[in-house]
Amino acid sequence: MDLWQTCPNMFCGNEMQIVFDRALARVSTLDLLTLDPIEISRKTSMTVMEAEELICRVVEGCIPKVQKFLLEEEKQFLTTGDRVIDGVLSGGIPLGHVIEIAGESGTGKSQFCMQLCLTVQLPRVLGGLERGAIYISTETGLSTKRLFEMAQGLTNRLKQEYPDVDLCLDGVGDRVYCATCVDLEEQDHIIHFQLPVALERYNAGLVVLDNITTHYRAEYDISKVYSQTKTTNNTAKSGLVDLVNRSRDLVRLGAHLRSLASKHHCAIIVINQVSDKITYSTETLLDLNYQGAWFQGWSHGEYPCKVPSLGFVWSNNIHSRILLLRSTLYEISHMSPSRALRIVFSPFCAPAQIDIEIRYEGKKAKKHVKFNSKHIKNNGYDAENEDVSKEADDLSGFKKIRQKVLVLSSRGITFRQRHLMKDLVDMLPHSKKDTKFDMKSKLYHLNEVAELYNCNNIMFFEARKHQDLYIWMTKVPNGPTVKFHVQNAHTMDDLHLTGNCLKGSRPILSFDAGFDMEPHMKLVKELFSQIMGVPKGSRKSKPFIDHVLTFSYADHKIWFRNYQIVEKTPGKKVSSYSDTDISLVEIGPRFVLTLICVLEGSFGGPVIYENKEFITPSKMRSFIRKEKLNKYHNRQIAMAEKSIKKKENVLPVNPLNNNVLFKD
Repeated sequence: MDLWQTCPNMFCGNEMQIVFDRALARVSTLDLLTLDPIEISRKTSMTVMEAEELICRVVEGCIPKVQKFLLEEEKQFLTTGDRVIDGVLSGGIPLGHVIEIAGESGTGKSQFCMQLCLTVQLPRVLGGLERGAIYISTETGLSTKRLFEMAQGLTNRLKQEYPDVDLCLDGVGDRVYCATCVDLEEQDHIIHFQLPVALERYNAGLVVLDNITTHYRAEYDISKVYSQTKTTNNTAKSGLVDLVNRSRDLVRLGAHLRSLASKHHCAIIVINQVSDKITYSTETLLDLNYQGAWFQGWSHGEYPCKVPSLGFVWSNNIHSRILLLRSTLYEISHMSPSRALRIVFSPFCAPAQIDIEIRYEGKKAKKHVKFNSKHIKNNGYDAENEDVSKEADDLSGFKKIRQKVLVLSSRGITFRQRHLMKDLVDMLPHSKKDTKFDMKSKLYHLNEVAELYNCNNIMFFEARKHQDLYIWMTKVPNGPTVKFHVQNAHTMDDLHLTGNCLKGSRPILSFDAGFDMEPHMKLVKELFSQIMGVPKGSRKSKPFIDHVLTFSYADHKIWFRNYQIVEKTPGKKVSSYSDTDISLVEIGPRFVLTLICVLEGSFGGPVIYENKEFITPSKMRSFIRKEKLNKYHNRQIAMAEKSIKKKENVLPVNPLNNNVLFKD
């Protein structure tokens, strides 16, 4: 019977409780709302009066309390700690809503949520709730060191702005309750059973789930749906089953979170990851990729275009979506990357975007803000006219870029392949080298190794059969991943070229025009820029450029060359238009890459591009062996036919031959 799930707070007297419990085992809630009391009495052996009383109680339990709902309709907001961001959000983070914070790795999603864990403890006069926070982590856990740093910075700033308010955030960690989930089963148990109890026990006004994507990507393998074209295949069917089960679990989770937010009058923040999306020039207005921009957050033509994880099903189960954006590291020469906060959709504020920056006390909007919406007001507060011009930070100083590449290989790598990897490591001063990786099948474990070294890029050399070499390049932890086959590899020792470049120098990346012709090649170009390019200010890099890395695309292959920039000053006889002679001298290494596939995630996920023309070296060797075997069989058949033909073409015996005449 589903009555107690539909109306859990329905009250029955003690004298009717036994009768109702016996009757409810035979009818459902739908029967009580649709059938006649006489029919219910016949099915349950109840009297008609008891059936009518039960129906009245069920109807009262199902009808929402409209008057109470209207009295509580006035929204309450939780401040973000910055007045400009609160103005864009029409007052801050609304209570009773499920809000998603999406963005790439390094955009500050966790720091934004930690900032909310501090502001929820502020007094109500400062926009806080004087309540605690619950932080549920699915990966590394809460960074308490950064939390206390932000608490100290926020306290100092608020004491200067509000000297009359008694403010103390010394025991801030005592009101932030943390939990860590190691798998999807534990995550569901914590959210469905432990979280409701914790909300009532600790009077929490904020719940943070960081992040929702990790375990769903690990538990449900939906890449089989995209990699298989025939749905009759058993592999594709299993992928469809995982997709349906994941959608069902997401709908159930979204409904549960919305119910908790409304019942306990708290804000629930869900962090979501993003993945790269390949766009095509032939898109129409009816295509899902075109229509998806309205709820995904990235406009058409914006590059690089990303897609929030978990698809359209999860987008329908949240109230609001906020994106945290960060510019490409290599587009900025002397300043830290620019950051922005974008409101994709929300029922309480208009879509807008503002520039933000990360400070010691957390995220703040920049001094000069351009709003997408012209009228963003909250109870007479106009964010555009608000004077926030304070003493600006000194942005002239250069900030180091934390960009690292983990380079490692598998077991079975040869001497030449090891030297090729060493040459590439010497050209990447921002790289970290690790020992050999034992496994070749479960490469997603490399993400954990990269986190140990604090790297956000991986270059993995996979050797097979002591003669084939594959290179994997990926962005940690959200992808994408690109797999190449290496051919015609020559190290610096093999070439014996005269050129040379200084260790730790920064290169110039030169790409062929073919990288801009197809969408997947644009993605490969961006990945090469992130991994092979050395950003200014990275670890062990030198402030000069003395070599060029060229990537040429021809015959569906990528040709890699490394050239030294040689500057020579001519003698007395110089031309009037130049004083130096600049030339390029190849120094190696050199190799050729064949693109095999592009995966959406980091060493996993749907296959968004696959090279159908690629034939593995093992198959090529198998074809060669078969051709040699066929040649051998053909020779054997020819020899047998020759012997048979020789026997058939024997001349008849001459009866006048002496051997025949004088045989006896």
